[in-house]
Amino acid sequence: MPPIVSPSKSAVVICKMWDRKYHTAPDMVVIEGPLAGGHLGFTRDQLSALGADTDDVPDTYKQSEYDEEIKKIVAVVREYEEKYQKKIPIVTAGGIYTHEDVMRQIDELGMDGVQVATRFVTTEECDAPRAYKEAYINASVDDIVITQSPVGMPGRAIKNTFLQGVGKVPFKLEHCYKCLEKCDPAKIPYCITKALVNAAEGDVDNALVFCGANAYRATKIETVPEVMKDLLGE
Repeated sequence: MPPIVSPSKSAVVICKMWDRKYHTAPDMVVIEGPLAGGHLGFTRDQLSALGADTDDVPDTYKQSEYDEEIKKIVAVVREYEEKYQKKIPIVTAGGIYTHEDVMRQIDELGMDGVQVATRFVTTEECDAPRAYKEAYINASVDDIVITQSPVGMPGRAIKNTFLQGVGKVPFKLEHCYKCLEKCDPAKIPYCITKALVNAAEGDVDNALVFCGANAYRATKIETVPEVMKDLLGE
């Protein structure tokens, strides 16, 4: 699996460690921006500075500022390309929803490819439960929020009964899956494994429904070929 980085500092740390310990460089690097879904590789302060915090509307996202961060990551990767004399493809993810988004990453930022997830959740071929897909379709822009996960990172998800009750409704752990080494069952606001299992099973009112910042733009169930044609501008 290629390293997934967000701030340029993470790219520096990973590449230096691989170079020092294993005398190699990544075969590919994925840059995941602040508009991505699920767990994000930023602090809440960093997300707030980029206009991607809890009250974020994608139109307020400070794209130019994160573009500079992408350029810094590219510079780091190019350094190790030169050292190991090999091509290291760079792929961007987060907030890529249209053909224009794809071409901007490739033409303006020089990316080798893009990673798209949110667009494919609401496809017939996606194996997510129908209720999960409908959570995307029914969400408004105000329903897309940043929440603090028990894993210690902020995450983007759809506001629902579950998230509205976090910290307000007493939580009692019924079973520990021992999925996180540093998790303290006595202090967590909820069990993330159980919350994600509920999502996968379609119990979306009692689940953590991760999504990208553009999830609210989904209005119907599509097919993968339809989404691909749109992304490719066909």
